[in-house]
Amino acid sequence: MGCFSYMCLECDKPILSTCHDGQDVKLFLLKEGQVLQTMQGPYNGYGCTFKDNLEGGYEWDMNWDTAVELHFNGSPGDGFAAIHTKCLKDWYNPQTISKDDPNQGWGSGDEWLAL
Repeated sequence: MGCFSYMCLECDKPILSTCHDGQDVKLFLLKEGQVLQTMQGPYNGYGCTFKDNLEGGYEWDMNWDTAVELHFNGSPGDGFAAIHTKCLKDWYNPQTISKDDPNQGWGSGDEWLAL
Protein backbone atom coordinates (compact mmCIF):
# COMPACT_ATOMS: atom_id res chain seq x y z
CA MET A 1 0.00 0.00 0.00
CA GLY A 2 1.27 3.49 -0.82
CA CYS A 3 1.24 6.52 1.44
CA PHE A 4 -1.97 8.44 1.85
CA SER A 5 -2.97 11.52 3.72
CA TYR A 6 -5.75 13.96 4.42
CA MET A 7 -6.45 17.65 4.29
CA CYS A 8 -6.62 19.40 7.66
CA LEU A 9 -10.23 20.09 8.62
CA GLU A 10 -9.30 23.52 10.01
CA CYS A 11 -6.83 25.06 7.52
CA ASP A 12 -7.55 22.83 4.48
CA LYS A 13 -3.83 22.22 3.91
CA PRO A 14 -2.35 18.72 3.58
CA ILE A 15 -1.13 16.67 6.51
CA LEU A 16 2.46 16.10 5.34
CA SER A 17 4.66 13.06 5.96
CA THR A 18 7.79 11.56 4.46
CA CYS A 19 6.75 8.16 5.87
CA HIS A 20 9.80 8.50 8.18
CA ASP A 21 8.57 11.59 10.01
CA GLY A 22 5.60 13.88 9.67
CA GLN A 23 3.72 16.92 10.84
CA ASP A 24 2.13 16.79 14.27
CA VAL A 25 -1.51 15.89 13.86
CA LYS A 26 -4.53 14.71 15.80
CA LEU A 27 -6.44 11.94 14.05
CA PHE A 28 -10.02 10.96 14.77
CA LEU A 29 -11.76 7.72 13.78
CA LEU A 30 -15.44 8.48 13.21
CA LYS A 31 -18.51 6.31 12.79
CA GLU A 32 -21.86 7.95 12.07
CA GLY A 33 -20.35 11.33 13.00
CA GLN A 34 -19.23 10.15 16.45
CA VAL A 35 -15.59 9.97 17.54
CA LEU A 36 -14.64 6.37 18.33
CA GLN A 37 -10.94 6.91 18.98
CA THR A 38 -8.18 9.52 18.60
CA MET A 39 -4.42 9.50 18.32
CA GLN A 40 -1.96 12.37 18.25
CA GLY A 41 1.66 12.76 17.17
CA PRO A 42 3.80 12.90 14.01
CA TYR A 43 1.79 11.61 11.03
CA ASN A 44 3.25 8.38 9.59
CA GLY A 45 1.76 8.65 6.10
CA TYR A 46 -0.32 5.50 6.57
CA GLY A 47 -3.38 6.65 8.52
CA CYS A 48 -1.80 6.61 12.00
CA THR A 49 0.77 8.48 14.05
CA PHE A 50 4.30 7.39 14.90
CA LYS A 51 5.19 6.15 18.33
CA ASP A 52 7.62 8.29 20.30
CA ASN A 53 10.72 6.80 18.67
CA LEU A 54 9.40 7.32 15.11
CA GLU A 55 9.52 3.58 14.54
CA GLY A 56 6.26 1.88 13.82
CA GLY A 57 2.94 3.48 14.40
CA TYR A 58 0.11 3.36 16.83
CA GLU A 59 -2.79 1.22 15.72
CA TRP A 60 -6.52 1.82 15.83
CA ASP A 61 -8.57 -0.47 18.08
CA MET A 62 -10.73 -1.23 15.04
CA ASN A 63 -9.37 -3.74 12.53
CA TRP A 64 -7.45 -1.75 9.89
CA ASP A 65 -9.34 -3.21 6.90
CA THR A 66 -12.64 -2.36 8.59
CA ALA A 67 -11.47 1.20 9.31
CA VAL A 68 -10.42 1.72 5.67
CA GLU A 69 -13.73 0.31 4.40
CA LEU A 70 -15.51 2.67 6.77
CA HIS A 71 -13.54 5.63 5.38
CA PHE A 72 -14.41 4.79 1.79
CA ASN A 73 -18.08 3.84 2.26
CA GLY A 74 -19.28 7.21 0.92
CA SER A 75 -20.63 8.57 4.22
CA PRO A 76 -19.18 11.92 5.33
CA GLY A 77 -19.46 10.84 8.98
CA ASP A 78 -17.52 7.59 8.65
CA GLY A 79 -13.73 7.30 8.55
CA PHE A 80 -10.74 9.46 9.37
CA ALA A 81 -10.66 13.13 10.30
CA ALA A 82 -7.34 14.94 10.68
CA ILE A 83 -6.24 18.30 12.00
CA HIS A 84 -2.75 19.76 12.41
CA THR A 85 -1.92 20.00 16.11
CA LYS A 86 -1.15 23.71 15.60
CA CYS A 87 -4.69 24.21 14.21
CA LEU A 88 -6.36 22.26 17.03
CA LYS A 89 -8.76 23.98 19.39
CA ASP A 90 -9.54 22.41 22.79
CA TRP A 91 -13.20 22.08 21.89
CA TYR A 92 -12.57 20.45 18.51
CA ASN A 93 -14.91 17.51 17.93
CA PRO A 94 -15.27 16.67 14.21
CA GLN A 95 -18.41 15.07 12.83
CA THR A 96 -17.19 14.68 9.24
CA ILE A 97 -14.12 13.07 7.73
CA SER A 98 -11.25 14.91 6.08
CA LYS A 99 -10.85 15.17 2.35
CA ASP A 100 -8.18 12.91 0.94
CA ASP A 101 -4.96 14.69 -0.05
CA PRO A 102 -4.45 14.19 -3.80
CA ASN A 103 -0.65 14.40 -3.26
CA GLN A 104 -0.71 11.60 -0.65
CA GLY A 105 0.89 13.75 2.05
CA TRP A 106 4.01 14.58 0.05
CA GLY A 107 2.95 18.13 -0.83
CA SER A 108 5.32 20.57 -2.44
CA GLY A 109 8.42 22.34 -1.15
CA ASP A 110 6.39 25.47 -0.63
CA GLU A 111 3.92 23.61 1.59
CA TRP A 112 6.73 22.18 3.72
CA LEU A 113 8.32 25.62 4.11
CA ALA A 114 5.03 27.30 5.01
CA LEU A 115 4.37 25.08 8.02
